[in-house]
Amino acid sequence: MTRNRHMDEIAVVGVGSTPYGRDLQTSHLKLGLEAAVNAIRDAGIDKQEVDGICGSGLTPLAQGQAGFLSLQGALGIERTSWGLNSWLGSAFVHGAAAVAA
Repeated sequence: MTRNRHMDEIAVVGVGSTPYGRDLQTSHLKLGLEAAVNAIRDAGIDKQEVDGICGSGLTPLAQGQAGFLSLQGALGIERTSWGLNSWLGSAFVHGAAAVAA
């Protein structure tokens, strides 16, 4: 049994990855956008079906970072139920909290 009773109500439906390394000659936003597009494609859904965006970065609009607002704008997604910047596995906890809300 999980400590968060809503963890069973969220799912990863698509996965996207990008190259990784020390000096890829690209921005975090471009890498995040590539991963997001690949994940949406892998899920077999339309981008407007994305319900929430979890980005990374220090602030939602940090230049060159893959913040959720930057990703949402670059993807052309008009509206989501929730968005945040997170690190590591906390995106799942925040997703469960969004479902519970």
